[in-house]
Amino acid sequence: MHDTALAIGRMFFELYGDRPGLRVVELGSQDVNGSFREVLPESCSYVGVDLEPGKNVDLVCRGTHIALPDERPTLHSHRRSPSMTRFSG
Repeated sequence: MHDTALAIGRMFFELYGDRPGLRVVELGSQDVNGSFREVLPESCSYVGVDLEPGKNVDLVCRGTHIALPDERPTLHSHRRSPSMTRFSG
């Protein structure tokens, strides 16, 4: 992860991280040189999704339909791109 992306993630969590039930799903989450998980507030839940298993990957998904592990609504994606998506309770 580029250092500026991590800095932007840190600012995001400083602004929005205190919301009850905040849930973060990171697409393209494999930790090559850093992760948003490093700056995530303890009160937030996090799921790291990637195409291949690896460090910081909680869920491997090879398609466009991602079934999140706690049976909440699923995330549908039509293209893979590293991004952060915010879900609340």
